Amino acid sequence: IKNVTLPNTITYIGESAFEGCEYLASINIPNSVTEIGDWAFTGCKRLSSISIPSSVTKIGEGTFYYAQWLETIDLPDTITYIGPSAFDSTDFYYSLPYDVVYIGKVLYVCRGECPTNLVVKEGTVSIADKAFGDAGYINSGYSELESVTIPSSVKYIGESAFYNCSNLAQVNFDGNLDYLGKHAFGNTTWYNAQPDGVVYAGNFAYKYKGECPEQVTIADGTAGITAWAFQNCSILSKINIPSSVKYIGDSAFYGCSNLENINIASSSQLKSMPLSAIEQTKWYKNKDYGPVYAGNVLLAYKLPYGEDGPREIILNSDTVGVVDSVFMNCMVLSSLTFSKNLTNILPHAFDYTYIDTINFKGTRND
Repeated sequence: IKNVTLPNTITYIGESAFEGCEYLASINIPNSVTEIGDWAFTGCKRLSSISIPSSVTKIGEGTFYYAQWLETIDLPDTITYIGPSAFDSTDFYYSLPYDVVYIGKVLYVCRGECPTNLVVKEGTVSIADKAFGDAGYINSGYSELESVTIPSSVKYIGESAFYNCSNLAQVNFDGNLDYLGKHAFGNTTWYNAQPDGVVYAGNFAYKYKGECPEQVTIADGTAGITAWAFQNCSILSKINIPSSVKYIGDSAFYGCSNLENINIASSSQLKSMPLSAIEQTKWYKNKDYGPVYAGNVLLAYKLPYGEDGPREIILNSDTVGVVDSVFMNCMVLSSLTFSKNLTNILPHAFDYTYIDTINFKGTRND
């Protein structure tokens, strides 16, 4: 494939859509597209320029990775998320200035020498994964960074964003986050100076530090629990989660083998909680076969080993979320009915299924 023309009915360019099309020299992105998926143009090494329209707000992980000759990318100010390695190994990346680099509303990366005291630009919505550090490499952070001030406009701080910034002692949050990635402040002076207990970064429960007790209560007003936050807290048997928590990250309670009571407030606003967060806990293992809920989020459909599950499932009327691969073991499921309150379906929710009919009661707005 050398040239591609897309119609203006396209709203999403999916994961790996053109990956490995090494002869692709030109493609138009129509104004109807709002998101470009992970690895969509990886390895398109003859693509030299591309224009991203103002309709696009999200560019996924590795989207243009190893598109070697890609030198010119017209990027709009509407972009609010850029995944890790989105532009790595391209001429465009190598041409970026040696400075703190902003792309649209994203603080994308720091190249060259980092400032001692960083004040993130007003209007910035997200700080990209690995912008200043990387948990995968030793001494990869910027040791010269000592303080960072994060404005209220920032809602997303990515994985390993400040990891290994060993002298980062002061982190000032002026607002509330919607997402905080794992290892975001790992191996920093700021984290090391925090007292034992739940370490909060803004309105997120970032990590449990020290020896975990049998019972933990998350503070009221907390919006989320970061991935791996309670990793290997084997003594923990009960956790109280307030209604304000909307997000619980991947493997949040990994290795919490004695956790048998996850007390989620009845008025919970929880929208997203992957099964990996709790699948190693007693709480999950003791659940009856059938739908397993955390608050109003459907986590799994638990079946006895070897059984194919029901042919029809009608979800509770108050279900607001459905997580990743929730129906993957329901091999004969052919009809699924959602309530009108459903607002969130995670990617791959229907992988490995043979569903013929999906019914929505009411109107969804996403």
